[in-house]
This record gives sequence, C-alpha cells and structure tokens, in this order.
Amino acid sequence: MASKLNGGLGIGSLEVFNKALTLKWCWRFANERNSLLVRFIEAIYGEGAGILNESERDLGSSTWGIIMKLRDNLNNRGVIPSSALTKILGNGEDTRFWVDVWLGDEPLKNIFPRLFALENNKSCSVAQRLGLKGWRWRRLLRCGVELTSFDDMVHSTSEVHLGDSMDR
Repeated sequence: MASKLNGGLGIGSLEVFNKALTLKWCWRFANERNSLLVRFIEAIYGEGAGILNESERDLGSSTWGIIMKLRDNLNNRGVIPSSALTKILGNGEDTRFWVDVWLGDEPLKNIFPRLFALENNKSCSVAQRLGLKGWRWRRLLRCGVELTSFDDMVHSTSEVHLGDSMDR
C-alpha cells in the first residue's frame, strides 16, 4: 500500500476500494429507482430488496446480501451512518415516504413505527403519500398513540411542497 517512492506498489488498499465500489451499488439503488438495476434486484429479492426491513431480510450469501451486510456493518459502526444519506425532494416520485431520509435526520419508519407497521404500501413514494386524500391502513387507526402519531406526522409533513424537478 506504500507509494512507489517508498518502495510500494502505490495502489492503495484494495479492500477499501472494493468496499467503496460495493457501496456504490447501494447508492445507485437509492438514487436510480427506475433503473434496470433496481428492477432486476427487486425481481429477484422482492420489493425493497431487503432495504425496507433489515430484521426480516434473508438474502443469504448472495451478492446483494453481501452488499446489504457491508452497508449495515458500516452503519452500525458509525462509519457511514444511514442518517448521512438524505434525499432532496423535487417531485417526490423517487423518494420513498417511509424508508428514505428526506425529512429530518432519520426515516419516518423510525419516527412513527406504529404507523409504518400499519401501512399497506411500505415503499410508497412521497408523491403518492402527500398526493393522496386518504390513507389505506391495514386496519383503522385506534385512539391514543396511533392517532397522536398520525397527527404529528401530518403536522411535520404539512409544510412540504413538491416541485417539478427530479429528486436527488
């Protein structure tokens, strides 16, 4: 790993370079939602490809499973925290309402876990959620914590205005 001037090959750490290239697939998965890559991975591993719910992910030793494990490992060690990856809204079509970090420092699924559990479409886009006149829950919201959480979520998203540009 030493430079050529110091008697080394000057190629750097292949392990770190490999991790960087591997994590680029995660970045592409998050930013190129309509690409062939995303459609291919979701066709094999299902909608969200294990990104939506890490605890229920069973990707085994597949290539995508290794990529997800690397991402989780770096996130757990604080090297590249998931909260550092924030989407900037445009039209809201390529940003997932519950899963992507687009409002605040963490995904809404972490802030409102009970609502996320009741959501029928866990990978819905911001445009779909903010454009709907009504929500489609797995069951009716019960009074107390669920209704309070829903009110808090509606209040926190009430100032969000979608534009004409693509999300970034």
